[in-house]
Amino acid sequence: MKKIEIDAARLKLLRAEHKISADGLATLIGSNSVQMWRLESGKHTTSIDFLKRLVPVFGVKDVASLITNDTQRAVFMASTKSPKAA
Repeated sequence: MKKIEIDAARLKLLRAEHKISADGLATLIGSNSVQMWRLESGKHTTSIDFLKRLVPVFGVKDVASLITNDTQRAVFMASTKSPKAA
């Protein structure tokens, strides 16, 4: 699923809470500062795959809180659940 809109202000807040710069976050998740700027400016949408790269840094619930659309948030949450052991 592409074209997921995120709450740009919430992303900036999460970074500040974790004391991570935009460049530092980009490096941690294998992205670049331009991508971070686009997301934090609210001028760019993203994908579930990109958001999953944020999970090790912020955790599933905090990353889910960035997604502004309830349906997209539910799809993201379902995609991050590990399969149950058989």
